[in-house]
Amino acid sequence: MRRHQPGFSLIEVIAVLLLLGVLSAFAGMGIVSGVNAVQSAKETVDLAQRAQFALTRLSREMLELGALTSGPAPPIVYQNFSGTHTLTHDVNLKTLALDNDLLLDRVNAFVLVYRRADGSAWNSAADPLSQLFEVSIQLSLNRSDGQVVTFQTTVSPRNNGTVNGPTA
Repeated sequence: MRRHQPGFSLIEVIAVLLLLGVLSAFAGMGIVSGVNAVQSAKETVDLAQRAQFALTRLSREMLELGALTSGPAPPIVYQNFSGTHTLTHDVNLKTLALDNDLLLDRVNAFVLVYRRADGSAWNSAADPLSQLFEVSIQLSLNRSDGQVVTFQTTVSPRNNGTVNGPTA
């Protein structure tokens, strides 16, 4: 006659270990995805802050625009109250520089769009500065995961003689 012995059978122990392994795998995937989300959010905040800094600086430069001596494609040479400046976008290095000082890196695209008060395009070679009503600044930055994030702002230069334009 067989006696009932206390304890677990080998099948019960294997079943419990198997269930613990499956639960651990799901918990590990949840933890990894949470960490990835935090890293992605940190990178997005960093890009947004750096883009905001660059857009604020460029907005200030364009706000005080006194003369624009080259077209919308970089290098862009312009004058304002502090002198003559050059804005360059190096496509190979993916950098944006103001007077050879690095303003921003990981720049995928940089575009300046010039408009008259009626919304039509303003041409730096043919139109007087007094017809320049607004400058749209567009930046596209590369994330480490390959995605591109675009930032944009619009500024109206003041004191350039634009009819009904902003003044100091």
